[in-house]
Amino acid sequence: MKTKAITAIMMMLFLASTVMALFPLSVKAKATKKYFTGTETWVEDIEQGTEWMSGKIYHLRGEIGIYHDACDDLRVTGNTTGVINYNLDVTTGRGTIWGASITVPDEDGGSWEGTYNGKMYADGSMSIRGVMHGRGIFEGLKEKFTVDFSPDPAEPGIINGYILEK
Repeated sequence: MKTKAITAIMMMLFLASTVMALFPLSVKAKATKKYFTGTETWVEDIEQGTEWMSGKIYHLRGEIGIYHDACDDLRVTGNTTGVINYNLDVTTGRGTIWGASITVPDEDGGSWEGTYNGKMYADGSMSIRGVMHGRGIFEGLKEKFTVDFSPDPAEPGIINGYILEK
């Protein structure tokens, strides 16, 4: 009797594991990438931030600026308010930049919030990359982007990125 019970339990476990292997309980859908390009143009600084020198390093913390993003995907076209921090080696012109930002698209009902980081180069150019998370009508979406700025501050930055859609 005991042997029959053990055999029956083993058969049920074998059948259960076979069914689970053939028919997974959940199937995760692959996210779709929707690519976009555009420009980012400085609008105004609304908070000066704190600046100081430490040896040959110029530090800036907490500057707040507004930029306008014009992209071929209207979900990421609008005004971006960013908190800017950086450390710049004044002898080489190289440095690091980082911060947080929120983009409020011209399309009502949502926003994007996230962080960025990047590098400042000796020729005055700068490259940043970031990740933003959708809010409101964009809830559940993720944006990844880069912005490359030329040494000419009058030139807008070039944006390349994608939105991960579920």
